[in-house]
Amino acid sequence: MDKYAFRLGADYKIEGYKASKVADSDLSGVPDSTWSRSDIAKWLSNYDIKPKGYATKTTLLSLVETVMSPDGVEETEALVEESLAEETTGDEE
Repeated sequence: MDKYAFRLGADYKIEGYKASKVADSDLSGVPDSTWSRSDIAKWLSNYDIKPKGYATKTTLLSLVETVMSPDGVEETEALVEESLAEETTGDEE
């Protein structure tokens, strides 16, 4: 029930049911599958990572894994450089 209770919203009441607190409900910590796509993208932007084009939630979560991996420092730097290169189109003068 806890898995889907958040979808019902405050308008619905189920007699005898008391929702449990979710640890990441305030979106602190590391993103996981319970986070929305836009919240994961915001979290990644804190690390200056902006994925190319439209990125699915799965793609964003794989970027999170790269950022959080112990040997991901070099990979993260490459992602940041890629994001910055994408912002520069060459038309700027």
